[in-house]
Amino acid sequence: MSTKSTNYTIPAAASPAHEIVSTRVIPYARSHVFAAWTHPGLHAQWWGPEGFTNTFHTYDVRPGGDWRFVMHGPDGTNYDNESVFDHVVAGECTVFRHVGQPEFTAVVHFTDDGDGTRIEWHMIFATAEICAALTKMVESKNEENFDRLEAVLRDNPVDSMTSRELVVLREIEAPPEVVYRVMTTRTGEWWCPRPWTTPVVEWELRAGGRSHMVMRGPDGEEHDIEGVFLEVTENERIVFTDAYQHGWRPTAQPFMTGIFELSPLPGGRTSYRACSRHWSAAKCAEHVAMGFHPGWGAVADQLIEVVADELKQSADTA
Repeated sequence: MSTKSTNYTIPAAASPAHEIVSTRVIPYARSHVFAAWTHPGLHAQWWGPEGFTNTFHTYDVRPGGDWRFVMHGPDGTNYDNESVFDHVVAGECTVFRHVGQPEFTAVVHFTDDGDGTRIEWHMIFATAEICAALTKMVESKNEENFDRLEAVLRDNPVDSMTSRELVVLREIEAPPEVVYRVMTTRTGEWWCPRPWTTPVVEWELRAGGRSHMVMRGPDGEEHDIEGVFLEVTENERIVFTDAYQHGWRPTAQPFMTGIFELSPLPGGRTSYRACSRHWSAAKCAEHVAMGFHPGWGAVADQLIEVVADELKQSADTA
């Protein structure tokens, strides 16, 4: 079977014997449903069967992006999961491959249906035998997923649901104190997406302290960024905003508040969460159009590279 939409063509190899299809019309606007499906803070609340909870470590919703998380069962059992996104069209479609067992490809379409949103969720397996063995269980658990998704949409007002917030998650193979040290002492090496550079970094790391940077493009163009820190908690959190300049002088057109959060993970690793919050949904949408996800995603990946270099240098001098 080959099912074509304007956003993704399900592979022809996905015969009815190889796939499970779950559908439901959710009584909420498509933008809200898609947000609840792709925002890590919301997605983690409803993903999985009834009684399960989740801890998302990496959630990079773009082609080639990783999604790694732990699903916690009601009996205390932990289930590690890893997937890779192959295709993402905002508001329309996500496609990811689950690389653990069982292996499958999930294709999820979102379309308007009256005042609500129709979700068509295909799970494609390598063989008809695997599909047949899982059909009964998967169909019932997907219905539980839909129920939990509706509950999240019901209980979260629009403004608290990502209409003004953008997030990047990563898992870093180093403890929080190392990540924090790199963030605050080697800032110019990771702060903006290459080939842009950050030749000026002036950080007064305290609440009310000045934050000043100059970002320089490959053709010599420059962006001067001025703001203040609202909170600085060593090894845990940095909060800054462009709503004020040094001395608590309000700016004419504030754009965002940025939050970096570091949380310890088992094995000396760190959960890195970078969040951009905006004064309006329009400013949030503007940030998306400017390239928030690829840009802040690249910055997170560069931070990981610099942390790895920091660890190597420490090992070489030990």
